[in-house]
Amino acid sequence: MARKRPGPTWDQLTEAEKVRVDQIFRCIRDAKIKAKLRLAEKEAPQ
Repeated sequence: MARKRPGPTWDQLTEAEKVRVDQIFRCIRDAKIKAKLRLAEKEAPQ
């Protein structure tokens, strides 16, 4: 079972903080996608 982390819940964040969290996760997601594409290009027969 996951342990409760200290800190505010999503509902307690300000709009600016929510936007920042969204930007961080979008950046992580984009980096993962780029890494997968790069790996696929390496493995593709030429």
